[in-house]
Amino acid sequence: MVAYFPLSPTQKSAAVPASTRAGWADRLDACVLVGLGVSSLSAAAAAVAGVGARLAQVTLAQCRAAADAALATASAADARAAAIAALT
Repeated sequence: MVAYFPLSPTQKSAAVPASTRAGWADRLDACVLVGLGVSSLSAAAAAVAGVGARLAQVTLAQCRAAADAALATASAADARAAAIAALT
């Protein structure tokens, strides 16, 4: 089972046509992808509640800040730490 997360009107107005589907082991990924402009996200049924709750807690500006912070790093570990710092 796959669930799709609709973006808010503000998020939609800034989004570029793109979509992704992943296992969503980490809800942080969803925030960064929205910040990068991904306009459609889907997740396995087991991840729906967590991903949806996380996206409901952040603004588009926060997602963009997390994406920008992640892009400014040189490694995956640094990107993760930067994104986390931007969202807290």
